[in-house]
Amino acid sequence: RTSSSCAVQWPLLLGGTMEELQDRGLAQEVVEELRIAERIAELSARAVGVDASHVEPPQLVRYTPGQFYKAHFDTHKEPDRLSSHMGEQRTHTLLVFLSDIPADDGSGCLHFPRLGLRVRPHAGAAVLWRNLHADGKVNQESLHEGEPTLRSEKMAMNVWLSDRPFTKELVEEGRRRKLRLAEEQAASELAQAAAKEDREEPLLVRKLREWGAAPAP
Repeated sequence: RTSSSCAVQWPLLLGGTMEELQDRGLAQEVVEELRIAERIAELSARAVGVDASHVEPPQLVRYTPGQFYKAHFDTHKEPDRLSSHMGEQRTHTLLVFLSDIPADDGSGCLHFPRLGLRVRPHAGAAVLWRNLHADGKVNQESLHEGEPTLRSEKMAMNVWLSDRPFTKELVEEGRRRKLRLAEEQAASELAQAAAKEDREEPLLVRKLREWGAAPAP
């Protein structure tokens, strides 16, 4: 991936509901962004037939000429789902195009290689697809990529819908869970590095060091 992205402001990630955040005296531009995010969530949820609480914070994506996003799935990787907010899985993606890409400008398309399908961006158009089958398994045909343009800048917005509603409590628990998993992973990597160092050290030197007869490396 060579494109850049950023998440739109989202009430739960700021620590409360819209009403609670307004009471804190947030800047007007932040309040406006939050209202837009809420409206996006409502419309996206309506398209899929779920409650707006199932919608992640929208993500804005920018591609400059030559930038791309190689083929990937939008689902969080099992089993830990470390890229998730609270252990949820993404059931649907709604990709909204925010710019036009001329037909003579390379590609710039949204490409589904397993479907043989390319969608050229047009501002205001959107593509909705399922990331999961009804049994919870990844929809292999949802593999997709963002192809590069030659001259144009490409802008889009990702809206992901999850298999469970987002709540303040679950998001906070998810943060603690990810921190715990990251600490466990770091400890495991340190242990592996130490074990590798022991294996690479000459046996005689290691034994002498263990017996206190040789200086530590």
